[in-house]
Amino acid sequence: HLDAARLRERRQKVLEKARLLRGRRRRHRDAGLRRRRQREQRGDGRGEQTSLADAATKFFKAEKVEDLPMAIHAPSTDNARIAGFAKEVIAEAVSGDSVAKSIIEEAGSEMGEAAVAVIRRLGMEEESFPIGKVGSVFSAGEMFTVPMMRLVTAVARNAFLTDPNESPAVAASRLAREFAEETSA
Repeated sequence: HLDAARLRERRQKVLEKARLLRGRRRRHRDAGLRRRRQREQRGDGRGEQTSLADAATKFFKAEKVEDLPMAIHAPSTDNARIAGFAKEVIAEAVSGDSVAKSIIEEAGSEMGEAAVAVIRRLGMEEESFPIGKVGSVFSAGEMFTVPMMRLVTAVARNAFLTDPNESPAVAASRLAREFAEETSA
């Protein structure tokens, strides 16, 4: 039997998770609506102009901007291809495109939210630990890392960014080997 204090604690945790999920869903929905509205306004001349339109047209081999949805959702366009466009977004952001910059900053915030969820779940708020800069999005530099770390350090003030000591593939194989050794012992 759980005592009343443990039941209250468990209820609080469930309510906190539900509140976080509702907030995350609302932010994702609002961000999606905002991006769609910006696309529509750029298309009819009301919105902020961006070099991303031309970059996307070239990257996805569309004839014109209006053909992008079909090109992006074509069966031959896989997730890796779509993710590859991040390099183009970063390049445009570094070149000064404000729309591209806002996308990178929003991605940093999203990564920060994900990291905070993991930190809380693992109870690491008071620990000092590195966050490895793994992935091409880190090439955006502070445009990405500042929004991310603002959220992370608000929860875990001793967290810090670091370059990885080894490639992700080498690290994954090392961890797999260590896990296999532990489970076979």
